[in-house]
Amino acid sequence: MPRYVSNLVVWIAVLSVCFAKLPANEPDDRTTDPAPLKWRNLENVYRLSPRITSGSAPMDDVAFATLADEGVTTVVSVDGARPRVELARKHRLRYVHVPIGYDGLSRDAELALVRVMQKTTGSVYIHCHHGKHRGPAAAAVACLAEGSVDRAGAVHILEVAGTAESYRGLWHDVQAFELPSAEEQLPDLVEIAEVDGMVEAMANIAIATEHLHDLAGNDWVPLADRPDVEAQQAALLLWEGFREAKRFSEKEDEPKIQAALAAAEQQASRLRKIIESGETASAARALAALEASCKTCHARHRDNR
Repeated sequence: MPRYVSNLVVWIAVLSVCFAKLPANEPDDRTTDPAPLKWRNLENVYRLSPRITSGSAPMDDVAFATLADEGVTTVVSVDGARPRVELARKHRLRYVHVPIGYDGLSRDAELALVRVMQKTTGSVYIHCHHGKHRGPAAAAVACLAEGSVDRAGAVHILEVAGTAESYRGLWHDVQAFELPSAEEQLPDLVEIAEVDGMVEAMANIAIATEHLHDLAGNDWVPLADRPDVEAQQAALLLWEGFREAKRFSEKEDEPKIQAALAAAEQQASRLRKIIESGETASAARALAALEASCKTCHARHRDNR
């Protein structure tokens, strides 16, 4: 046997032994734990891949400055509220608006996220309002689109972020996501999307409720980092949000949702009057009752597909 043939046989044998020793269940690098980050004026921030981070909505100048300082170049909002594009531009950040609901991601939304990953450069920050449910789901799809996680890794993102299991549509759509075919056209990316009136109203309700919840924990006085957010104004915006949501539900002919929103509007009106009267103890109880009603309504009408 020629010498070079003999050497080749030896090398093949060595390589066979080496590969045979690799464990069959070797962990996939794409399913590593998302890394929690502490960024100024942002909550629930996780590094999901070298390029993708998810978290809460940037609400002020400090939050946008933080994103810029951390190297973010593109901010993607999947919330229904209008993105704060002026603040983003101030810090030379590009805003992309891809609003989704708690019931899941439409195919158009998925394709928009694919386009974000294909057509933008640099670090991408994806957010909803709190950074726990819709944002992580969208970010998981973006990670699947760029190939930085597999399906197990995408689901793990929801687990780590604390995405509620009751949002079945979000979990389903992350697990069922498929990359676009050659025939599918990716949509244009926009700074501010046209949002359904109901979606926008519910987004505003969520913001006002969070403000009131924070104020209640601070004896109903403005927080040091948000001195412009005060209880009477937040209560007014909450009441107006329910009024708007009820109006849009009437257009959609949803009698059960109309009844629930009408009751919530009355509770919000009562809460507003209590806050205006300065009865802080009663205000805390009224807010808790309203939040409980909202959770019941969500369980019946929003959380399931």
